[in-house]
Amino acid sequence: ADSTQSNRAVYTKSGASGSGSWSKTIELLTDAQRPIYVLEQHGSRASSITYIALFKSTDAGQSYTFVRELQIATFASGNQGLFYVKVAPNGDVMLAGIKGAWLSIDQGVNFTQKHSREVSACAFFGGDSTTASGAYIGDASANSNGGLYRTTNVRSTAFAKTASSGLPANFNVWDMAVAPTNPNRILINTDDPTPYLTTNAGSSWTAVTSAKIV
Repeated sequence: ADSTQSNRAVYTKSGASGSGSWSKTIELLTDAQRPIYVLEQHGSRASSITYIALFKSTDAGQSYTFVRELQIATFASGNQGLFYVKVAPNGDVMLAGIKGAWLSIDQGVNFTQKHSREVSACAFFGGDSTTASGAYIGDASANSNGGLYRTTNVRSTAFAKTASSGLPANFNVWDMAVAPTNPNRILINTDDPTPYLTTNAGSSWTAVTSAKIV
């Protein structure tokens, strides 16, 4: 592993017993490229959200700078607002909440809506410091729209619902875990108390009582 700030990456050799040449397999972001984003939301749980703002840290959380205020009419409804903020390896930012999912490709300055119904879970997969990632989102609709949605390129391709073979009818996805080394392997929690596992990116699902996600 090269840990210098200018060239963080993981390298591997293909030859037996350490022979052969090194090749870069995973490109990692430097500290300056690896920001932390947090949301500040104000309001009353009994009434409504009154303020949402996005902040960013580029020094591992020691200090934060204001990025922008987020419009209540766009990102909140009543006493519910945004639930998640996720950062892809290339710096893209995804917000998810009661009114859907949004993507920013300019470090949180502008957002484009990618899904228009409640999103209760989300995760990036794949990509690197220069390549767009794929993503999963969980749609919390309590009808046939509910379920797991996937895109292989969050910048250019719309989310599409995955198959639901083996899952309860009209299910919600309330939480998910995606294997870091195999994005086809996903564990989700639904309205059913039993978690479900897929090993083929959502084509089919199996109810599990315990399973390793990695």
